[in-house]
Amino acid sequence: MTHACGPRRMLTFKVIFGIITDKDPMEKSSNLPLFSKISLMRNMQRLDLMRVPCALTFIPDESPTKGAHDRLPQFYVEVYPTNNNGTEIRAHPGQGLDTTVSIKRCPSALKEAAVGKIFRISLRKGDNNSLYSHHTWQYEEVN
Repeated sequence: MTHACGPRRMLTFKVIFGIITDKDPMEKSSNLPLFSKISLMRNMQRLDLMRVPCALTFIPDESPTKGAHDRLPQFYVEVYPTNNNGTEIRAHPGQGLDTTVSIKRCPSALKEAAVGKIFRISLRKGDNNSLYSHHTWQYEEVN
């Protein structure tokens, strides 16, 4: 498109909406939430009324994934035996956490590890001194 911009000056431009996503670009606007679709549609219609060409493209998201758990404090946890021949995960001593409380929602690999194994994992503190992790959160074996 060309626009006059003062005497004898013309500008040529096109507006391209680029959406960074890790979803399938073939699904087009199905990748967007409802109100984002509506907002995009309205803006593209306004540009069309002003005779400004516009397009939509999806850009593959190649950035490393970042989880909310990355911002949580990391603690050492240890695998302890239970009375029924199973295991439970508790905080390793010396970190200011209650070592008698079983940590809830740990990854199954930790629960299946040998007694005495130590891992580093993100933990949240809940009500009543409870501790919990999440089965999808990353962990690191220490010993």
